[in-house]
Amino acid sequence: MSHVVLPNLHLPASRLAIGIDASCADESSAPLLDQFFDRGCNVFETARAYHSGRSERILGRWLSRRGVRRQVIVISKGAHTPNCNPEALSKEL
Repeated sequence: MSHVVLPNLHLPASRLAIGIDASCADESSAPLLDQFFDRGCNVFETARAYHSGRSERILGRWLSRRGVRRQVIVISKGAHTPNCNPEALSKEL
């Protein structure tokens, strides 16, 4: 997997990211995340709006079990409709 160095990140980022949404909505997604990571990909994208934060909790448990938190980049998003205001964004992040 090819990587790119981006400013202010602690490690190079894979050019491919995986979204932790409906496809990774339960604990059975661990093999998928394992395969993604084992192939050199290290960017995981999520948001509180995905299953009311459940996807983020599943990713967090996977990171903890694998012990790879310092080897990955987690991108989290906020301000999903209808919560497009500063107060909601602060709460989501």
